[in-house]
Amino acid sequence: MIEVFIATLFVLGLSIIAFADAFFGNWIRRHLLAFMLCYASILVALALIPTISIYIAEKWPFIARCLEVSTIFLLAGIGELLDQRSGILNVGIEGLMLLGAASGFITALHTGSLLIGFIAGALMGGIFGFLHGLFSITLKVNQVVSAMGIWLFAIGFVTFWADRYSGPLKISSPRIGGLSPMFFLAVALVFIVWFVLYKSHIGLKIRSVGEDPSVAEATGINVIRIRYQCVVLGGLLGGLAGAFCP
Repeated sequence: MIEVFIATLFVLGLSIIAFADAFFGNWIRRHLLAFMLCYASILVALALIPTISIYIAEKWPFIARCLEVSTIFLLAGIGELLDQRSGILNVGIEGLMLLGAASGFITALHTGSLLIGFIAGALMGGIFGFLHGLFSITLKVNQVVSAMGIWLFAIGFVTFWADRYSGPLKISSPRIGGLSPMFFLAVALVFIVWFVLYKSHIGLKIRSVGEDPSVAEATGINVIRIRYQCVVLGGLLGGLAGAFCP
């Protein structure tokens, strides 16, 4: 069936090219190679659809698992993006993920709710994101030193505090096409953050604060408030990334 469909498309394509050549002459001849290459690419893609579909169906559990694991880094990366766009460097994002993972796991274990665990992990990341902002924005501590301090604290504290808890959670999570809803949330956040940063007034403020805070302050932008908002939101996303357990 697919062979008949491709053959029909091939004949139809040649007919369209011949018809266009009769009416547009020199222009279609100048671009004939590009037309033929594009058309050949479409035919090859259509011919490979059955093979690709079978391969994806066989490997989908592995592919879905890879996508879910990448969600962790996607959420953390979006959080760090907001931090750096506002002019704050947080090299201790792994520490926020550790704290979010430990608090989220323990909360979900005791409450039996993944949603409450996610909220607890995000809040823990937000608290330590605010702490990083307090050190680096208000107290003017070196940003790298502050973030590394939080990271080292997280390693030691989580090892001491959460070492007694282990094992998989016996809580089932909803699935959409074999994927966690958190994956779709993370992908949606990519577009939302892009829109906010580059298509909105608040995004212009964030980028102005990060690129030249003195000029931004001269125009009436509250630099400190914008930076605090970004580091707290980045901390929330970092904690959520750690709490997410695909």
